[in-house]
Amino acid sequence: MGPCDDKLDHDTNANLGKVIDNSNSNASPTMGLQNGVCHTQQNGIPFSKSHSIQDTGEHGGQSLDQHSLSAPESTGSAPEEGSGESVPDDLPKTLETIKVEKKRILKNIFLMSFCFLLVFSAFVGLMRLQSSLNTDSGLGTITQACMGGTMVISCLAIPKLLISQVGHKWTMAISMSGYILWIAANGYPTWATLVPTAVLVGLCGGPLWIAQASYVTSLGSRWHRMCGEPEKAVISRLFGYFWSVTLLCE
Repeated sequence: MGPCDDKLDHDTNANLGKVIDNSNSNASPTMGLQNGVCHTQQNGIPFSKSHSIQDTGEHGGQSLDQHSLSAPESTGSAPEEGSGESVPDDLPKTLETIKVEKKRILKNIFLMSFCFLLVFSAFVGLMRLQSSLNTDSGLGTITQACMGGTMVISCLAIPKLLISQVGHKWTMAISMSGYILWIAANGYPTWATLVPTAVLVGLCGGPLWIAQASYVTSLGSRWHRMCGEPEKAVISRLFGYFWSVTLLCE
């Protein structure tokens, strides 16, 4: 084989390469579905198509539309991930509704404080006079002992169960009924009336005070989420409102 033959082979290979390149450039686009995403290529460059494609692989022939596979656009209203600023749906969104909600929280705080003031004005006065009013065999002293002992037990077992069943408000209403019965029993002070009602007061005392503290804390947390004020400062201020009214019974 001489130099002319080598040159002929070289020219033939070059022409064949051009024919293969032209055939590749005129090839039809290829489409595929990888990891649930539609990939379409032509000349090695991916581009999108809006028509449906038939997947005969893992999806068992299910028709998939590329528009349905695209991720939803962000509205920009949701908080960023990891920011810890998620806002519950039940919170007011506008300035006017926030003002109304703040007034409602303050109204609940002062209404609850006034109810505690009425009940404990009578209760504290009678409790401090038990040892003087009911001197029959130490009835007044035993009544106070029964009250304190049962309150220790009620604080350990009853509040969580009662609050989870009826909520904070109804827990406070039910618990105050025990105090009212003991106040009424002092109108006819005997062993049969004072001791059972004193035990009832002790059982009601734990749920009453725990529900009151938990309710004020929840209102303070709601205020914080609405207005962005420091949570501890808001809760402390609401407790201050409550005790400034309730302690008028002293």
